[in-house]
Amino acid sequence: MIDTINAYSEIIKENISYDYLCKQDKIRAYEIHELFEIMLETVCSTRATIRVGREDMPAEIVKSRLLKLDYSHIEYVIDSMDKTTTDVRDMRSYLLTALYRAPTTIANKHKAEANHDLYAAQPLK
Repeated sequence: MIDTINAYSEIIKENISYDYLCKQDKIRAYEIHELFEIMLETVCSTRATIRVGREDMPAEIVKSRLLKLDYSHIEYVIDSMDKTTTDVRDMRSYLLTALYRAPTTIANKHKAEANHDLYAAQPLK
């Protein structure tokens, strides 16, 4: 089991450019480490299902998606957390859901921000 944890630890760190992210933003290194730990715990889970966003998902699907995350997804989740005003009661669950959904929401989030920046400053006709 320790070998599996160590192997997944290295895979996740490489995928998300862990060392680079921590050096790039030393103030947020602890937040980055928390996200890494949640990913590692989830990927190493032996449960058949994992709860994501109040829904039990097949563990293999959740693990597969987490193993596909890269540094941009981690930055996206941290940036999203900076902007949230939600009263989060279960932070681990909230962050796991954010990580799981990051690949399916990141493109539209960037598009919405670009549209806001582009069109919000234009006067109404």
